[in-house]
Amino acid sequence: MTEDYYSILGVSRDATVEEIKTTYRKLAKQYHPDVSKSSENEEKFKKITEAYSVLSDEKARAQYDQTGSIPEDFFNFSDLFRNFGFHFAQKGEDVNISVNLTFEEAIYGTEKTINYSYKDVCSHCNGTGAKTTKTCPTCQGRGATIRQIGNMIVSQTCPTCRGTGKIVDEQCPYCHGVGYTLVKDSINLKFEPGLDNGMSIVVPGRGSHSLKGSPGDLIIHISVQSSSKFKREGLDIYSEQTITLDDLLNEREIEVDTIYGKEKVSLRDVKVQVHITLPNKGVAFKNYKGKHNIDLNVDLKSK
Repeated sequence: MTEDYYSILGVSRDATVEEIKTTYRKLAKQYHPDVSKSSENEEKFKKITEAYSVLSDEKARAQYDQTGSIPEDFFNFSDLFRNFGFHFAQKGEDVNISVNLTFEEAIYGTEKTINYSYKDVCSHCNGTGAKTTKTCPTCQGRGATIRQIGNMIVSQTCPTCRGTGKIVDEQCPYCHGVGYTLVKDSINLKFEPGLDNGMSIVVPGRGSHSLKGSPGDLIIHISVQSSSKFKREGLDIYSEQTITLDDLLNEREIEVDTIYGKEKVSLRDVKVQVHITLPNKGVAFKNYKGKHNIDLNVDLKSK
């Protein structure tokens, strides 16, 4: 004997489809497996989903009212769980922007005011995109379509109304039917020293808004301009500097340019390849510091 679907949902036998739908959504939100992980609540969810699937469908409900039973293979719960038109809160879209830093700003850090735009739920239509709505003709306001495959009934989210049970009758004049408006915003942001090309900064909650979920994030993608004097590879710095043959042969002390200013180095240990490396004179990023590699070009015409 099939259970009493009306008792499972807690509705009367003359309840309207809209009343059944409203009751189901409240119960489903409470017992859905994504909300509650207990096996007891999962079983409860299956029962209320089964009851709703039958009572929200005119033919299935009529059969149930007449016979009081449903064939054992009436439902495919894997399809019901995956396709049923019940929507949970979703996070808003992330906003992605690019920020261009000079070589020096990336090395030493900087502070900038970033301007951007995000999507906000239209306050006039509450995100529906409609000034007025009407019942979806595809699902008759249920939010889901039910079709029979052999002896099995499969329920899935209505493709026309996307599970809302309503479609746009007249577009919202404020958002032009899209359900959101673009809002200009700005944020004062500190860029830490050592940032490089391809890095990203995530600012939580500063992205687009969602009707029922939390806002998305603001994601800032970093690009860095090149330098005419220095070349960077990761945390290491490379540069070239010209010295005289006399300086090299006499192993003199010379001044070289680094990203931190002038640095005195001895040519005593410089080999034929004329290359020197300065430890800890590269880019500082968090707890790491790179090297400065200098190629020395010997001017053979100088004395």
